[in-house]
Amino acid sequence: MDTIKLIKEIERKIREAEAYLPVLIAMLQQQEGLKSIQGQEELNLIYRIKDKKRILEKVILFSNKSGYEGMDENQILDSIGDIIGLTIVVDSVSGSYQRLYEMLGEINYNFERGSQPIEVKRFVDHISDDGGTTGYKCLLIQYDSKEGIPFEIQITDSENLKIREETHEEFERTKYEQVRNASRGQEVEDVSK
Repeated sequence: MDTIKLIKEIERKIREAEAYLPVLIAMLQQQEGLKSIQGQEELNLIYRIKDKKRILEKVILFSNKSGYEGMDENQILDSIGDIIGLTIVVDSVSGSYQRLYEMLGEINYNFERGSQPIEVKRFVDHISDDGGTTGYKCLLIQYDSKEGIPFEIQITDSENLKIREETHEEFERTKYEQVRNASRGQEVEDVSK
């Protein structure tokens, strides 16, 4: 893995993510089903773009498992799961679970009909499980964009959003502290959900 090429590719992906984020937000705002689950005219939507440091740390964390043998910089960045993260806050995740699950295909279909086709890469039900180390529960949907910007949507409720906000800093510190230890020759264990 060429670190200089990787950093340049990360910087390029961040610039592209900044341009792509408004497109994703507009697409989600057009999903009437999501609005009706939420019971509001506008989606309660939170979003972020990972910064360069976090992306590099995630690459290092995942490289301990996969090694990235034979992959170019773009393939490596596509493998990390997300550069853009969106969270949709609904009234009740557990009460909306079945409907949200069914809408996964509808969201994908509506995105594909637009000018920015995407495909679902992974769907994780963190509602039925115990919420991991923090107790945070959500539906997690990861997408591959044909624009080359991997992104994820988390669907959660306000109670779980509060759990995420209260525990996120400690979770991230623990997760990426292992990456820093790995650079000193220690083994890394992936503690992400």
